[in-house]
Amino acid sequence: MLQKVGQVMGKITLTYIGSAEEDADGYQHFKFITDQGYVYTASTRYGDEARQDPHITLVHWQFPVPTFFVPSHGERVTLHPHSWQIYGDLRASVVVIERAYDAKHTAVFLSYKGGEVKVLSKRDDELKDLFRQARDILEESKDESGFYHYAGALSKTLQTEWVYEIISLIAGAVYDVKRKLAEVTRPFNGTTEEPAS
Repeated sequence: MLQKVGQVMGKITLTYIGSAEEDADGYQHFKFITDQGYVYTASTRYGDEARQDPHITLVHWQFPVPTFFVPSHGERVTLHPHSWQIYGDLRASVVVIERAYDAKHTAVFLSYKGGEVKVLSKRDDELKDLFRQARDILEESKDESGFYHYAGALSKTLQTEWVYEIISLIAGAVYDVKRKLAEVTRPFNGTTEEPAS
């Protein structure tokens, strides 16, 4: 089974990265990763086809995943591990994650690698600015025929997925700069001389 799943699945190359513990029913689970960083899982329970698992992908890359959401118009909603969408580069420091919590609504978050998760809402001024910046970038890509261009694709309408990917890039750049500054910033000791080594 491992050789068959671990080679090439369609046009996606999967590399074996390990097995998980047996589940309560005694079935083994195996993990594979793509070149883009997405984790696929296979189980002796379900045969030999590996399936993409966004939740395990996020956990693998140390992105926090919320377990609940409180919409502005309702009560607390449980967010189960399945059916997450990921926008952005998994090797970067920030991705946007989305999960439907009913037939009409989704919860969208900024997930910071090894850090926190924030609701991505247009009600927050700082986050609203991220939406504006992402849309401005996409507007600049619009050609004479009215098509937006992004990552080799084009569309007559602004694609929400593109907006989310650009938001993840902008938020990641800001987060990375803030982390670097925090690493080099040290308390002022009252002198302009460097401390002795």
